[in-house]
Amino acid sequence: MKTKRFFSTLFPTRRSQTRKLPTHARNLLRFESLEERTLLSISPFQYDAIQSKYSDFNLPESMEDINIIEITNQDLTAEKLQKEIYNAAYDTSGPDLIVLRTTSDRNTITYATWSDKINISIDSTKYGSLTIVSLGFDNDGKSIPLTIDAAQQSHVMSIYTTATVNLGGLTLTGGTIDSSGGAIHNQGTLTVMNSTIEGNSASTGGGIYNLGTLTVINSTIAGNSASFGGGIYNSNGGTMTVKNSTIAGNSAEFNGGGIYDSGNGILIVTKWVIAGNSA
Repeated sequence: MKTKRFFSTLFPTRRSQTRKLPTHARNLLRFESLEERTLLSISPFQYDAIQSKYSDFNLPESMEDINIIEITNQDLTAEKLQKEIYNAAYDTSGPDLIVLRTTSDRNTITYATWSDKINISIDSTKYGSLTIVSLGFDNDGKSIPLTIDAAQQSHVMSIYTTATVNLGGLTLTGGTIDSSGGAIHNQGTLTVMNSTIEGNSASTGGGIYNLGTLTVINSTIAGNSASFGGGIYNSNGGTMTVKNSTIAGNSAEFNGGGIYDSGNGILIVTKWVIAGNSA
């Protein structure tokens, strides 16, 4: 104890010499965790390319009018995607664009448990629409889609009544559920473009179960199965439009190998290929 007091006398602590910053200065000095932030690296050229490729999404002309979130190929996980969807749903106003970077060796999100499934419950009347697209090219310049594989843990995603969602450049597969919507259970306003929905199963709507407004453009729905509506089940009150798309190789135990319409919905089909479905 004497030694401690001796050194304290020779080398007094700096605590007593520390000056507190004025309140206004302390308010200016705030540290933010970079781990909680996604830095924007989408160029204007890339945004213009996305806007042109997905013209039916009606994205704003200027990228300054949309919140852009990038997920790099190093961060392609269900947890990261869920987090950014949540941020888009509740932390920003105006439309949101989530860009998923893909490479030849990093282009898949695989679910480990049922809790990895994506639920989109954004209130688009308050917070704007949500658009999710992939962005990546191989050595030949061909686009590399992002695959979301539910690995038979659950369906791939649910879209709730108040949500307006656009999906582009995605492959949704491995969705399995005893109820409805093997890949997608849609109650909101959903546009699927340049995407593939394959290898999913459910009781109704092996690929997609639609209760809301669904538009499918330049996409393929194949190899899905259900008791009713192997590819798509359009339920009572649902509105569905299919353009320039292929519905093939789907199966239903009872009715609607490719598409099953309840009879009380609205179904608009233009320039489509339907082949090899069975019921």
